[in-house]
Amino acid sequence: MKFGIALLMIGITLAMPGIGSAFGWKQGKLPDTQQSKILEGSTQTSNTDGDLKDKGDKLKYSSNTTTTTTDNYDTYQRQKGSS
Repeated sequence: MKFGIALLMIGITLAMPGIGSAFGWKQGKLPDTQQSKILEGSTQTSNTDGDLKDKGDKLKYSSNTTTTTTDNYDTYQRQKGSS
């Protein structure tokens, strides 16, 4: 049974490159003049480092937080006639 599933998975994987051509899809790099980059959202990442110091009769805590925001763009092919 496991061998049959493995053979099926290999067959599907080998057939995948031909699927795109059935839909008229093309492979390659899209020229910049035909690209539209659309902002899909952004990702925000924060990192906090903390430090605790012994001052004898008390503890001193300090922290530093760094936050970065990255915009996420998806690239689409422009439709003919649009700029």
